[in-house]
Amino acid sequence: RDQAGAMGGGSMVTGSPGRGGQGGVPHPSPTPTPTISYITADTANEVILIPDPPTPLFEERSNCPHEDEALLDWHSSSTWSGNIPISGHVTLPSNTRVIVRQSVIGILGTVTIPSSSELIFGEDATGITFDAYGIDVQGMLTVGSETCRIETPVIITLHGDRPDDAVTNVPAPSFKGISVTGQLSMHGKRFYRTWARLALTVEPGDDVIVLQHNANWMPGQQIVLVTTAMKDSREWHRNEVASVKYVVQNPFPGVGAAVYLEAPVSFQHLANGSYQGEVGLLARQIKIQGN
Repeated sequence: RDQAGAMGGGSMVTGSPGRGGQGGVPHPSPTPTPTISYITADTANEVILIPDPPTPLFEERSNCPHEDEALLDWHSSSTWSGNIPISGHVTLPSNTRVIVRQSVIGILGTVTIPSSSELIFGEDATGITFDAYGIDVQGMLTVGSETCRIETPVIITLHGDRPDDAVTNVPAPSFKGISVTGQLSMHGKRFYRTWARLALTVEPGDDVIVLQHNANWMPGQQIVLVTTAMKDSREWHRNEVASVKYVVQNPFPGVGAAVYLEAPVSFQHLANGSYQGEVGLLARQIKIQGN
């Protein structure tokens, strides 16, 4: 019988070389041996240990820029050959190094530091505030140094409102900003750690939180307790900001610090064997802010 008759429908199927078929039935080729590593259930996950950041060196301060005896005092009329500036645009005298040792009264216009001059901020136990519409740093603006970090607060507030035609008439880079074509150097007190994890669950109404590591935070500084709730959105969240009252280091064996707060917390923040909420330090000794 011919193949067409065997199929009973006039169709014809023939075997093809290499497919190993007999009677016209094809067979699949052998499964190829894998040449790459596949992800299996046993290798799909791994546990990793996140290393702690290195502990910074807290060395004795040296070579403090604000302690140079040759500096001219901002608050001395002799520096300006006249009245001490409290408003309007201000340009530092050429070839001078001027020190701000206390808060500057009033709101200045644009403060220009010529390429041959330097403006240095010092330290005041009550803090130093400096208000201006902008700062143009062609020379040097210095607050502390790598070997002499500023210990007391320095707050620079930039004033101004966005012009209606800001897109078509772009303001100068120093408009409510710090424009730097020279050198900007700012080094505030180092806080460590700036982020830590809870060692104990915080319940609503608690006014003390316990951290896994030491933290040299200061009274009055603001911290954020990050939510540990399942939902976290702009409309509904459990993040909250608190103020530090004082800190006790190593309150219990194996525990880093106990942070006492100015007021009780409002929400629960979990700490268990699987997950511990985070606490971050929001404050710094040097602050640049808008009005």
